[in-house]
Amino acid sequence: MSSRLSKTTRLSDRAFVMAGWWLFVICALFFCASSWRAGDGLAFAGSLTFLAANISFMIPLYRNPTSQGAGEAGSSQDASKEYPHDQA
Repeated sequence: MSSRLSKTTRLSDRAFVMAGWWLFVICALFFCASSWRAGDGLAFAGSLTFLAANISFMIPLYRNPTSQGAGEAGSSQDASKEYPHDQA
């Protein structure tokens, strides 16, 4: 029963993480529109950078839908494959 509960919790956590990233993307789009409307090129460039950063953080969540995100490698061997420079 506890494994079933933890799977439900993980799904729920993932849904909240995805919703949060989508809200950041929507916010970035509003920043882009606002800076474009104001004619502020520097703010527009910053808004586009913010939008690109948010999208780049979402890519791993869509690429591996069973993962919760960074820092949750399945084993130390998996972590060493992803981050070989962290080996002691």
